[in-house]
Amino acid sequence: MKFKDFKERLFNRAKELNFEKYELYYGKSEALNITSSNGEVERYGLSTSIGVSFRGIYNGKMGYSYTEKLDKESIEILLLKAIECAELLESEDEEFIFGDKAKYVEVNSYDENISSLTPKEQIEKALKLSTEPSKINSEIIKSEYTKFNTAKLERVIVNSEGIDLKEEKTIVQASISPIAKDGENMIVDGVSRVSTKLNDVNIDELMKKAINNTLRKKGATSIKSGKYKVIIDGEVMASLIRTMEDNFLGHIAQENKTLLKDKIGEKVASSKVTLVDDPFLEGGISTCSFDDEGVPTRAKNIIENGVFKGFLHSLKTAKKSKVNPTGNGFKAGFKSTVKASPTNLYIKEGDKSFEKLLSFVENGIYIIDLAGLHSGANAVTGDFSLAAEGIKIENGVLTRAIKHITIAGNFFDLLNNIEEVGNDLEESGVTSGYGSPSILIKELSVAGE
Repeated sequence: MKFKDFKERLFNRAKELNFEKYELYYGKSEALNITSSNGEVERYGLSTSIGVSFRGIYNGKMGYSYTEKLDKESIEILLLKAIECAELLESEDEEFIFGDKAKYVEVNSYDENISSLTPKEQIEKALKLSTEPSKINSEIIKSEYTKFNTAKLERVIVNSEGIDLKEEKTIVQASISPIAKDGENMIVDGVSRVSTKLNDVNIDELMKKAINNTLRKKGATSIKSGKYKVIIDGEVMASLIRTMEDNFLGHIAQENKTLLKDKIGEKVASSKVTLVDDPFLEGGISTCSFDDEGVPTRAKNIIENGVFKGFLHSLKTAKKSKVNPTGNGFKAGFKSTVKASPTNLYIKEGDKSFEKLLSFVENGIYIIDLAGLHSGANAVTGDFSLAAEGIKIENGVLTRAIKHITIAGNFFDLLNNIEEVGNDLEESGVTSGYGSPSILIKELSVAGE
């Protein structure tokens, strides 16, 4: 059954069953994932996912259901499951179906250059990523975990309150991890780029950066334990922000699981720091004009010049906190319920070049890699203790590679200790929806020899 016919029959039946308000969410994805190694295709994964989720207010409670089938039988099943869900719901929180007359900012996240790529062309790009690095630089032995993936996404939100929205998006991702010998050991580093625009993912530039990232680890040794001035690489800082993102979400604050609770309007970071949630970022994979509740998205500063401006909210958490919704109610997929999450989250770049940041450091470390983010970082307290790799900085010059070190501290202390923010956000990119320029930290504890 076509979606339009399915929706009309479903809504008519929902009205007969006395749903007060109701909504249908349609999600479709088509993906082709190519993994190659040593000039051979290791994995060719073609997948398609289609499904709808229904939610409706029944006797004052919100019920949820979903199905992957758009047929007559599924209509009754969806509605009866939603009623059952609503009747079992114990939460007293008020739920909403959005219906305000709102203006939406138009975004373009669909690239014909991605959707028109043939499987053969995509395989060629994946094979190039795995074979070319060793030709470009003889120190590279091989490249593993090489990927070139594409996806086409579609979502539709329509409800009883007049919302009827549709969005299409394309995504391209390229990843590469060149391997080189370093004495008796092997060294490896990787680079990944994701965008909604094919031209943003330049595989030639990606290979050069990946090769450089691997080879800069050659000859690494440890360093004496102590407190050091540190420059954190933009992609590394972005991964730390991603790990700590729960602190900026409304439902986490309402569960008392963030130290930012009750700190709106207070200074929580260096005045150099502005943290942006930007749903209109060109090429951003989370760029969108509306969230999964149909609420218009808007760009907002979560932290502005060091001051905490507020949490990201869904309709439900916004009402509970007595604030306006922020357009951040999203689903992990059509089977999921709505929770607040960021769109494209990044630290706004400053005016200092990377070279200028280096000039501020007499004896410090440039952190280029972190490990153990899922086990060594606590988003509730902000504490972290993470294995790291880096490059020694002496009198403003990068001198030698460093390994076998651990950096420890607190995320909120780190934000307050930021002395300068680089102007190289474009260099690191807003990969997978998170980004940061290079960051200069006044002091960080480092455990080494």
